[in-house]
Amino acid sequence: MSDVEWEGIKEEDVEEEFDDVTGIAWNGRNSFIFLVDCSESMFVKVEDEQTIPFHVAIRCAETVMKNKIISSENDLLAVVFYGTKKNCQDIENTFVFQALEQPGAEAILALNALLKDGTEDFRHKYGHSDSYSLSDAFWICSSMFSKCAVKLATKTVLLFTNEDDPHRNSVHLQRQALQKARDMHANGVDLILMPISKSGVKFDVGKIYKDILMLESENDFPDATAKFEDLLQRVRRKDHKKRTSGKLEFSLPNGTRFSVGVYNLVRKLNKTYPVSLAKDTNEDIKKMNKSYLQETGEILLPSDMNSYLEYGGKKIYLENDEKVQTKKLFEIGILLLGFKPMSFVQLHYYVKPANFLYPDERQILGSTRLFSALHRKCLDRNVVAICRLVSRNSNPPDLVALWPQEEMKDGRMQMAPPGFHVIRLPFSDDIKTLKLGSLVKRDPDGPLVIANEEQIKKAKEIVKKLRFNYRIENFENPVLQTHWRNIEALALDLDEPDPMTDYTIPNNTVMEKRAGDLIEAFKELVLPKGQLGFVLQREAKREYRPTGSDKQVMKKPKVEVDDIDIKTEIETGRLSKLTVDVLKGLCSKLEIKTANKKKAELISEIEKHYE
Repeated sequence: MSDVEWEGIKEEDVEEEFDDVTGIAWNGRNSFIFLVDCSESMFVKVEDEQTIPFHVAIRCAETVMKNKIISSENDLLAVVFYGTKKNCQDIENTFVFQALEQPGAEAILALNALLKDGTEDFRHKYGHSDSYSLSDAFWICSSMFSKCAVKLATKTVLLFTNEDDPHRNSVHLQRQALQKARDMHANGVDLILMPISKSGVKFDVGKIYKDILMLESENDFPDATAKFEDLLQRVRRKDHKKRTSGKLEFSLPNGTRFSVGVYNLVRKLNKTYPVSLAKDTNEDIKKMNKSYLQETGEILLPSDMNSYLEYGGKKIYLENDEKVQTKKLFEIGILLLGFKPMSFVQLHYYVKPANFLYPDERQILGSTRLFSALHRKCLDRNVVAICRLVSRNSNPPDLVALWPQEEMKDGRMQMAPPGFHVIRLPFSDDIKTLKLGSLVKRDPDGPLVIANEEQIKKAKEIVKKLRFNYRIENFENPVLQTHWRNIEALALDLDEPDPMTDYTIPNNTVMEKRAGDLIEAFKELVLPKGQLGFVLQREAKREYRPTGSDKQVMKKPKVEVDDIDIKTEIETGRLSKLTVDVLKGLCSKLEIKTANKKKAELISEIEKHYE
């Protein structure tokens, strides 16, 4: 059996679906410190990309703050500069630009001001210095974490620099930096390097950062970059921490147990709801529900109320502890029942989004080895593990299939971790049998129509021409993006929201260019000219048809353009009462162009003509 290298999950979505049966408390907030090198080399433009490294780092911090406000508003973020002449307390050449707190509009505006001010303004306010000490910068970050008033679940420092050997002339400073990095690691602080490239110089991780980050090999680290998009992608992959939504014990039929963590890879993100405030004080309104006895109006406590279930017309009354017992059928955990071929899992078995299983060595030693053996055997034999899952005491058991996922890497970057997708299967009670008619009749009263080989071939050609490389991360929810951009514009006092491109709208121009002729040919094959008109007429007829003896369709009388006195309509303000078609007719009469103009623009053009 070969051991698998278990790297971190790259997603954080915590739901209260799983009980923490292991006793580990995952409550607390995620915290991030952007530690940015402000030495003079960070302000030299990179010729290949025409970017300034310091500005790239600040843009990353600004973008992450905006994203955190939307996705994880309770996370704490800070920005610390080192390599400045401006000092923080008694620490020289290190300055806390923003304290560790929840991101807000003020913090984002302050970062945006750094980008607008320019390099000379920064030099005047903060200055540059090469006499800094990485150890002091690390100490400031550790101190900020330790002094934080709230409980922290994760502590991460993102180090942005383009200097691969900051203490080349001082062995003493190198040793101090290495020792402080080890202390941070021992205290649960993740130190992550975000290297930025220089013009014509390769960033050498092996000089000092290999030891600071405790890397086994330099090949485990990606190359430096000066592109904002590349650096932001790396930051986003690192700021999603490995937090589980629960810890469960996985039981084999022979009684062997090992521990797994359950992760959520997909969760629907909804818009935030407005908070109700008192009109006079703007204080939050607290809502309370009270139950009353109908006969006397007496307020009832939860202990005063029972429930009942109806069975065969008879009410079966239940005490609160009886209700709990009816739900608690099995112990919390996962029990292996058997194996089935992967072909057993069908698409229509979908019940809800899948979870992801990952070994948890901290609870039961040897969990990784047992998990690895099960995972490897399922991959080798192309099978899924059928299990019973009980996620919490109040939840009924689920029948699930564990679909093995092999690790995928793009170069040295992990794209997908190894583990099991937890696919919930329907019970026999959940499956509905449908008996529907055929969908290939063109005319309800006509004969059954089957596609011929030529039609199928043409359809395949269209599908082939319109295929594209679909990546789910390229499609943002247009409703959410518009919502948050509008709120962001109000919070940051912007003139207008940032433009948003809706990628869910089909690109008809590209589709026409790729497969326009094929689509027309397919329509001719499937719907010949004689029948094409018949189908289009059926689709177009949506008129109101009166009931009863009155069979005449009531139509709105058509307004003739020549009968309208335009000046009178303008003077009386009745232009807005006219339809768009009538307004276009008036514009044509006045020789006014109407292409791509809305109703308000047509009215404006007509009024201008008579000014």
